[in-house]
Amino acid sequence: MERNDDLFTYGETGFSILLKGSYRKVEWNEINEIIAYKRDLVTTDQVCLDIVLDESIISFSEENNGWDGFVKKMNAMFPTIDQDWERKVTYPPFATNLTILYKKQLSLACDQ
Repeated sequence: MERNDDLFTYGETGFSILLKGSYRKVEWNEINEIIAYKRDLVTTDQVCLDIVLDESIISFSEENNGWDGFVKKMNAMFPTIDQDWERKVTYPPFATNLTILYKKQLSLACDQ
C-alpha cells in the first residue's frame, strides 16, 4: 500500500481508511453505493460521503484529511460518476442535496 495522507492509503485494488485507530481495508469492487450529501452546520455546510458496503457504511466529510485525494481516486475508479457532482451537492447552500453517485448493478441469476 502506498501512503498518501493520514486518513487513507491506496493500493491497486482498493484503499484503507483509518477508523478508530486502525485501518480498515476496502476493495473498490466491494462498494455497493456511494452517496454524497451536505450537512447544514448553521453558518456553513459540510459535504459528506457515505461508502455503503454489504454490512457497514463508512462516512467521512470534506473536513477529513485526504478528502481531495480520495475524491480524485474515487472519480477515477468509478468513471460513471458525474465529474461535476461536488458543485451539484454544494448548491444551493443549506440544502441536503442527497445524491447517489454510484450504485452497483446487481445481476440476477436468470440474467446469466
